[in-house]
Amino acid sequence: MKSHFIKIFNIHCDTFFIENSKTEIKGWPSSSKKAITFLESFIPKEDMVLINSKTGIKYHLIGNPDKIPTRTGEIIGYSIGFLSSKEYELKNISNSQNINIGNIHGSAIIGNQQNASINIGSTIEEVKSLIENKPIEDREELKKLVTLLEVIKENNISVSKGTFSKFADILNKYSDIALPIGSILLKWLSS
Repeated sequence: MKSHFIKIFNIHCDTFFIENSKTEIKGWPSSSKKAITFLESFIPKEDMVLINSKTGIKYHLIGNPDKIPTRTGEIIGYSIGFLSSKEYELKNISNSQNINIGNIHGSAIIGNQQNASINIGSTIEEVKSLIENKPIEDREELKKLVTLLEVIKENNISVSKGTFSKFADILNKYSDIALPIGSILLKWLSS
């Protein structure tokens, strides 16, 4: 079994150099498995970079090597995953990106999964400002919604289920208006 594997290996193997070294090794790359197989004389390690001596293609080794045993359990080689240079670069691009959002009106969470800042301080004036940027045909209904909100807040009117139901379609259409209105109501209800 071992000699059969070595014969097949020698037919299909390529010669590689370890980057920044003159060490030459033989490996059998499989693009379909995204792995390179080596004989037991070489144990690959994660983050090694191998360069194919014929093509110059770089193989970035990833993960832990898997042992390749014979039927009797003797280790005859190792296999390890690889990424092309392009895949490796994409994998290592920093996830932090700077995004310029401009002004935020209404509730918003800005950040990434590690850090977030929350803006809950919406005001009716901010909502009115947002409404001015909406199509003329929707402004009238949105202004009625804000007027209802102002009346409820100023007169301390109790709000029951269905109070805003006639505005459901317009609120669904403009979530950037619905979110600050919900924030204003919740703030008012909890004060």
